[in-house]
Amino acid sequence: MDGFETRRPESELSLLQLLMTGIAMLLLVYGLALLVVIEFIYRHLIAAPTAWLLRRLAGLAWRN
Repeated sequence: MDGFETRRPESELSLLQLLMTGIAMLLLVYGLALLVVIEFIYRHLIAAPTAWLLRRLAGLAWRN
């Protein structure tokens, strides 16, 4: 079969680069998920009760 080239197998370097890229993408996705969880915890467990407490204390100070 003239005119056709046989494909050589992928080199180890490109497989290593593919593996490193996959690991980097996985770390990126897990890092972003961790940031979402941290923001959720901050907004619902820290910021909301703090804002409520400050409003409550401001109301008590205004009455006195």
